[in-house]
Amino acid sequence: MTSFKWEFPSMGGTAQKHTVTSFRLYPYMDPFDYLILVVQLCFIVFTLVKIVRIFYRFSNTLRGYREILLHLLKTALVLLSVTVIVVYVIRIDRTIFTIEKIFNNKEQFISFDQLIFLDDLYKMCLSILIFFHILFLLRHLTYNFHIYLLQNTIRIASGQIISCMVFLGIAIIAFSSLQYLFTGRKLSDYRSLYNAMLSLICAALSTAKLSSGKSEIISPFDKLTFFLFGLIVNLILLNLFISILNETLSALKTGNFVRGSIPTFDKELNQFVWEKISKIFSLCGVHPQDQSTSM
Repeated sequence: MTSFKWEFPSMGGTAQKHTVTSFRLYPYMDPFDYLILVVQLCFIVFTLVKIVRIFYRFSNTLRGYREILLHLLKTALVLLSVTVIVVYVIRIDRTIFTIEKIFNNKEQFISFDQLIFLDDLYKMCLSILIFFHILFLLRHLTYNFHIYLLQNTIRIASGQIISCMVFLGIAIIAFSSLQYLFTGRKLSDYRSLYNAMLSLICAALSTAKLSSGKSEIISPFDKLTFFLFGLIVNLILLNLFISILNETLSALKTGNFVRGSIPTFDKELNQFVWEKISKIFSLCGVHPQDQSTSM
């Protein structure tokens, strides 16, 4: 679908803008599409099973804020799965209704805006769902010692990491407000608080400079505030964040942490898995290096 917009400025003339959006009206046309249908049916079944498990876990007492947060996250993902199913059904219903309306009113303009909105909403919810479920695969790979270290390092230092992120967010908001109020009228990168925050975040990631505009309109105060922002965010906060992870990783490797706060590394499972992997590679004529380790 192609959408056209015309703007008529007060000084005369016209400004035209068009957007091209493509989406599929008929979801099942090829033989491969019916395989997608089977996957979607399996998705519905798994969602129903997860709903039953959620109600079962609610009947038990959860201890610890991490377990509660994880349970709430899983509940949110189940609700998101239900949203995906509902939006997809509504999208199919609206598609059938729109196609029928086109055939019955061939000379009338039919808008596809509602279908595009439902399609975008469906893809957004599905992408978030797939993102979190792929991340959850790491929970089943902790038989690898390196993944075990990575996961538990983040788990132990989660409180300090959250504190650093909160402090970083406050610093970005403070400097964004300063740049927006002082230089928002001169530099387009800081024309609004939202744009100022995006510009400073890009600057913190070293993907942008102070401004892409003319250098003669940048005052010494702008350069000073930008220097202070880089000093606080890049040199202090980011290095502090890296130091926290390094300290936690060192403590985890040497065993200087509170026993019972994290699950112990399963050396027998690690040895068993890598023996099976080595046998598979040996059948192919490849002899991988032994990855099993002890803690």
